[in-house]
Amino acid sequence: SETANPWENLCVEVPTRIPGLSGFEVVSLACGDSHTLMATAQGQVFSFGSNSLGQLGLGAGELRDVVPEPQVVLEMASRPVGRVGCGAYHSLLVTRTGELWACGWNLCGQLGLGVASEEPTSSFFSVSIPGYAGRVTGAAGGQSHSACVTRHGCAFQWGGSDYWWQHQWDIPEGDESDCKLRPTLIELSEPAQSVACGFEHTVIVSRIGTVFTMGKASKGRLGFYSKAERIQEPRVVGFHGIEEQDQAVAAVACGYAWSSVILKNQQECLLFGDNTYGQLTLGSAPSCPKPSKLQHPNAINQLLLMSSGCCADHMVMVYSRRLNGEAAQAFLMGTQHRLGAESLVLLLDPCIAAYIARM
Repeated sequence: SETANPWENLCVEVPTRIPGLSGFEVVSLACGDSHTLMATAQGQVFSFGSNSLGQLGLGAGELRDVVPEPQVVLEMASRPVGRVGCGAYHSLLVTRTGELWACGWNLCGQLGLGVASEEPTSSFFSVSIPGYAGRVTGAAGGQSHSACVTRHGCAFQWGGSDYWWQHQWDIPEGDESDCKLRPTLIELSEPAQSVACGFEHTVIVSRIGTVFTMGKASKGRLGFYSKAERIQEPRVVGFHGIEEQDQAVAAVACGYAWSSVILKNQQECLLFGDNTYGQLTLGSAPSCPKPSKLQHPNAINQLLLMSSGCCADHMVMVYSRRLNGEAAQAFLMGTQHRLGAESLVLLLDPCIAAYIARM
């Protein structure tokens, strides 16, 4: 007999309240390729979606393709979590005391544990950052890499690049030139405030709102033209046509091969990178290496939040159209099948639905 598809009948075509979370206030959420993490105001962590590589952190006895409803990550019960982050197939937790924990796929060392392994890491392990123990404030993941920032403004990155992932078996044992198995400091000219990761690139926002990008450079995902395949050191992204005093960035989100930022003063959204599926609202242009303003038919007075995932070809935004208290609205852009025909587990960072539900 044919093997049943574990994802069959899991499609939800409209935003739907997630079951099992009644009474919980969700304060942090993240989505990977096919899994979701969320932290509550009480410090609990819930995970659901695919657990084939242990990315839900439910323990070795819970490895399975689909966990359709949120499950409490019991092994973190004694360590209240404040923020969560997802890579494609791995998960990152930041506790309220500033500790960093990781689980899931570790083939390229993206868990930062000092080793790379084909075996899934289905329980959360502490990630050591010498000199900065208990000082992590945020973390994010891509396909095979991770990054974090600390309360002192330092940024770290670890894991393997796409080249390392594709050619790992040809690389001599012990050669980590293109694969960092432990967190490595990123040299920045300004203290870091936040970080986001695309599939193969990283975006860092400084405390004064400067944007730095690094990683794979194709399709304009770094916000500038480059003949190099990869940019190993962070570079500043400039926003042409916007006054210098208005260029400070308040928030950042990354998709598969594109990035978006919200400006502090103007409350405008700038986008750059891959536009194959129209996710940048730039018509038929396949990509845009120059940060460009979001094109939207209605006036947007205030951008409240935006969300995507490192594997996504879509973005979700919540905005208000007027200043008189009109209810927030959600705006989705990107591939049609991502916007209307995939499960909420795969598509929509639940903070959008949770935010609207509280309006």
